Amino acid sequence: MKSSYFLCIFRERKDIKKICMQFYQVLVFILVFFNGVEAVLDRNCTHMDALGKYSTNAVNCENTYSDDACTMIYGSSVTVGTTVERPLLCFMLNGERSEEMKRISMTSCPKTCGYCCQTEPFDCNNSPFPRINCAMVTSRMCKDPQWREVLTEDCPNVCGFCLEGGCFDKAVDCTTDISICMNVGMQDFVKEYCRKTCGFCRPTAVVTPDPDYRGTTTNCVDYNTNCASWSFRGYCTSPFYSYETRFANCAATCGLC
Repeated sequence: MKSSYFLCIFRERKDIKKICMQFYQVLVFILVFFNGVEAVLDRNCTHMDALGKYSTNAVNCENTYSDDACTMIYGSSVTVGTTVERPLLCFMLNGERSEEMKRISMTSCPKTCGYCCQTEPFDCNNSPFPRINCAMVTSRMCKDPQWREVLTEDCPNVCGFCLEGGCFDKAVDCTTDISICMNVGMQDFVKEYCRKTCGFCRPTAVVTPDPDYRGTTTNCVDYNTNCASWSFRGYCTSPFYSYETRFANCAATCGLC
């Protein structure tokens, strides 16, 4: 009875949250210093638990530099499921946290430093009602053309599709040789599997082309990043592509406005 009485008083105290937080901090201290368990200082891309184990999305991207170069720069790399601190050079300088060092590591070696989840291709929300369980998606599924459309729409931050904007290549190697975009015999294939690389997606801003207009307009832009290369290969003058298609993709490069 007496213990129950004190328990009721304890529950009604206004500083209960503060007490619980102090207890939590003490528990972490015991785990870290008495049991020899490490706790991650920089909790980005970790699980929300006391120790902060690295989650899968910490390393589900590729380094901009080679893996060997990143290892040479940072000395070690993040491992999923562990609590070993990421290389301090990834986010610290002269013993203090540095946003500039973090920016550099995210740009050059995000996988090595375990920052994949914060890079732009992975930094977005999945669909609240996905057709599949995003937690069960594998890297092989991300590269499978049959899964590409569903994953781009439902689980973009798992596969790094956050910047696709609904326009994507179903095939993973379209950018390896963009000359296929100009190949007459490959048009059915590229329109189905290489829509983004070959410029067969609808632009986000639609401009009505006027073949008789060659003035200057603020909407005169290229909607495809391959326009310079295409132009070199004759895209702008090829009779195979309609004026509307060239205008929708490379209006500025082809001088259509």
